[in-house]
Amino acid sequence: MPVRSLLFARYLLTHTLPRLSFPLLEVDRIRFGSPYTAENQQDYAQGNRYFICAISKFRMPGSCVSVKLDQDGSPEKRSKGWYLALMAPNENGPNYAWLDPSRLYCHCQALEECIKDLLQPFRNDTVDLVAGIDAMGFILGAAIASYLGKGFLAIRKIGHLCVKTKTQSYVDYSGREKVMEVRTDAIIPGLRILMVDQWIETGGTMQAAIKLVENQGGIVAGVAAICIEDSNGGKWVKEHYKCSDCVPEHLRSQFNNHYLESFKEFHGKKKC
Repeated sequence: MPVRSLLFARYLLTHTLPRLSFPLLEVDRIRFGSPYTAENQQDYAQGNRYFICAISKFRMPGSCVSVKLDQDGSPEKRSKGWYLALMAPNENGPNYAWLDPSRLYCHCQALEECIKDLLQPFRNDTVDLVAGIDAMGFILGAAIASYLGKGFLAIRKIGHLCVKTKTQSYVDYSGREKVMEVRTDAIIPGLRILMVDQWIETGGTMQAAIKLVENQGGIVAGVAAICIEDSNGGKWVKEHYKCSDCVPEHLRSQFNNHYLESFKEFHGKKKC
């Protein structure tokens, strides 16, 4: 690195960077050192010892720098739900869900548009609080709460909260009997709560979460999930509550059949 560049780097580090607060600046890597090489031996001979500061990359928060995915970047002409193609198929057998929706969270543009699509039906509605269901509903629910500027309520599997709770039993998508719980000090009568989960397959988990909210006097402002499948439970949720998901109608049969045409793009490719 030329001495002029090193001097600039040193000035940047000692004069400019300290004036910036780290919430406003993200620095991925800084390397310090004073190595003796063929390129700098003359400087060493002259007694010009300097340090090297190589900033590999820095960015302002919100600049949408994402991990590299197979579908790198986003299409210029984006149709509704384009980001659903980022979801990865199951590779680990029948004991796992048939796909991994969380892969789209790795892509900042996909996550942002997913949130906007989910909230579109509720844009004129009052939402006081967002509730997310353990565990993957925490990610999407917290992101939605942050986007709306609202609080986030975690509806948890039993045994994790150290405060007074209300409980509700249910049968999840895998057919296993479980119990969920919610704290008793967050919901007051009349509070309008948006219920969020990553996916609604059989509907049992969401129905149990709704009971927990309504039994404490809360009002379900709506239900949001990446996909609400056309199972009996999914249809029940849609019939009784205002709902939103990200699936275009022309793709819904693929989701109900648990196989997406986009899965073909994963064959022979390295996954995220």
